[in-house]
Amino acid sequence: RGLPLDAFVLFSSFAGSVGSAGQGNYAAANAALDAIAEERRAAGLPGVSIAWGPWAGDGMAGDLGDRHRRGGVRPMDPSVAVTALARTGAAATVVVADIDWERFGPGFTAGRPAPLVSGLYTPPVPQNDTETWALAGMLDLVRRQAAEVLGHGGTELVEPGHAFRDLGFDSLTAVEFRNGLAARTGLKVPATAVFDYPTPAALAAHLHAEATGGAPENPQLSILADLDKVENLISVISPEDDLHAAVRTRLHVMLSKLDKARTTESESATSLRFDAATDDELFSFIHEELGRS
Repeated sequence: RGLPLDAFVLFSSFAGSVGSAGQGNYAAANAALDAIAEERRAAGLPGVSIAWGPWAGDGMAGDLGDRHRRGGVRPMDPSVAVTALARTGAAATVVVADIDWERFGPGFTAGRPAPLVSGLYTPPVPQNDTETWALAGMLDLVRRQAAEVLGHGGTELVEPGHAFRDLGFDSLTAVEFRNGLAARTGLKVPATAVFDYPTPAALAAHLHAEATGGAPENPQLSILADLDKVENLISVISPEDDLHAAVRTRLHVMLSKLDKARTTESESATSLRFDAATDDELFSFIHEELGRS
């Protein structure tokens, strides 16, 4: 404190100012650097903390490059970053980052109000009406958003019935996926969406119901979504667990009911055919089935 310094410069991080999924400790440490600069300025001492976005090339951000780009934070060319350093102004804390607002803005503002960027980004009015979010359109959106987060060039690998966990989702990409869907639909999408609704078809059916205020157009998707949940739950039951036998019994009973319903429907359909058949058609049936005339 007693040295006659012209400058006291701290290199902080964008993560400390804005936050970054999976980097909680790192963000907190860099926020502490920002606080040091603010404290020095309040005491009349020189101090500035520069919260850098990721730099291009080698460095600690190299492995996170693709994820940063998908989130709208573009790695900066070092020469551009150094030029920006000379323009930081007189503030105690500044952020220097290359932001793609069309990508970063929707994700950052999807889950909560974001006054931090209110002067830089205005969220678009989400489309949230029945006609816009037909079930097929919602399924297409879910698949495109999943493909984008996973870094695929198209939706071919994101089939409606494939489980998200088998597609390569983890906790970070799940949150990124949720943010994108929430921004594009205007719906409150839970951060655990890929676990609560484990396939694109199941999630699309849920989002469609939320958007339209009713049941999905295709009730089969809802049934399949529930079966997906059951499948995920029973996959973790140990054969030695007492619950295993109980679940196995219930599943057999359910399967028996399903088969019985199918048999009953078939018999009902046959009965209706007989009631409407002519005498010639009845005799023809007896001849074909029993070999008699």
